[in-house]
Amino acid sequence: LSLAGQPYEMGLHKLVRTARMRAQGELWLVADIDDDTARRFWYEPKVSVQAAVDEAVAQAGPKPHLLIVDDAALTVPVVYD
Repeated sequence: LSLAGQPYEMGLHKLVRTARMRAQGELWLVADIDDDTARRFWYEPKVSVQAAVDEAVAQAGPKPHLLIVDDAALTVPVVYD
């Protein structure tokens, strides 16, 4: 994975936030990167948003708690119980 021709390295702040989010639930990713790269950053790759929503409903029932973030590279969500 590269950004502007340079290898992408996830910064410590993003690693910490990702770890905190993972402690609260699963992190699924729909992106234009290969599955192994997504998993290396602790995300479960999905082929499409619709496929991810369908899987969430199948796992959690008709009222799952979902957070869908568009352009997540620029957004770090904070989830409150």
